Amino acid sequence: MPLFEIQDVQPIRLTIDVPETDAALISKSTKVEVTFPEMPDLKFSSVVSRIAYGLDENTKTMKVEIDLPNVDLKIRSGMYAKLEIQRSGHKDALSVPNEAIGNIIGQSFIYVVENGSVRKVEVKTGIRDEHFTELLSGEIKPTDKIVVQGKEFCSDGASIQIKELTTK
Repeated sequence: MPLFEIQDVQPIRLTIDVPETDAALISKSTKVEVTFPEMPDLKFSSVVSRIAYGLDENTKTMKVEIDLPNVDLKIRSGMYAKLEIQRSGHKDALSVPNEAIGNIIGQSFIYVVENGSVRKVEVKTGIRDEHFTELLSGEIKPTDKIVVQGKEFCSDGASIQIKELTTK
């Protein structure tokens, strides 16, 4: 049993597990904003320092490391950090409103309106913000009409009545 542990806290190295859906969107030098709940007034800007490039077989996540300068030694080993990684989406990917995407047992889907009925289309999603979700795969075209509200009342092949939303 060791008597003591030596730590180098300048710089601090953050290690995070990035989900498979985001792993391809992160590279070395991807910008990162870091905050610590214990120090809400401080915000640190950094970049991704190292990437594992391989996914963990069990968790389907990729290890990513970020080095933060810690000149004044305010960041302590073991503190929790909140990270915002500035990911860039996939080129030419289609995005849909978050409300349009359903999910059952881990499988995402969208209802597409065709000739007065709906067709359930399985999709693979990418990055998501507060309003939109990127679609990485699925038989969805930019010209398709999709169900955004009321999808919980839909089923594959059900008849549908379309009403356009108007804003004042």
